[in-house]
Amino acid sequence: MRRAIRALALPTVFVGVLTMAFLLLGCSDSPLAPSGPQNGLDAIGYVESQLGSDPFATLDSVGNDPAALGKLIGTIYFDNDTVTVDDKGGTIDLLLGNAVSTLDFPHGAVTAPVVVTAVGLQVPTPWGDVTLYDFGPDGLVFQKAATLSLNTNLQEGQTLSLYWFDSAVGQWVLQETATVEEEGKVEFHVWHFSKYGIT
Repeated sequence: MRRAIRALALPTVFVGVLTMAFLLLGCSDSPLAPSGPQNGLDAIGYVESQLGSDPFATLDSVGNDPAALGKLIGTIYFDNDTVTVDDKGGTIDLLLGNAVSTLDFPHGAVTAPVVVTAVGLQVPTPWGDVTLYDFGPDGLVFQKAATLSLNTNLQEGQTLSLYWFDSAVGQWVLQETATVEEEGKVEFHVWHFSKYGIT
């Protein structure tokens, strides 16, 4: 009987060691596993932890100087634009790094001419860049969705998520997830103006 127990003990110990190694090295919940954001909110939270709960206000406080902010968090790209949109539509271009993002308003998006402002901010995080937009006038709602188009360096098939900031509850809300197309292009739909974050 003791021989049988000893014969079973060695394989049991071996299986136990393999199981522990698998759990420690292969399970994302392991304390030894690489840490990363559970979702895009973690990356946006990182930006806020570095630049404050309103990074655009921080940008304004240093005179819209991305180099000054870059001393805090790394290489930051910044651009802004203003355009009058009427019932014929319109386009805003934002240069962030070497890529141009556009916000295109289709015919009939607004019923009366409106001066639209946009500020774009691209911020590095440990999990990749976060792109933030502040569109105004805040709260403006469209009859037809505007299209936010980004040029990225991501591979085709990867996904990005668009969040908007709900100031009524003070939280970022997931609006849409989109798949990167050929040449790194990705598109989102914007139905109203607020602050947006893409991760």
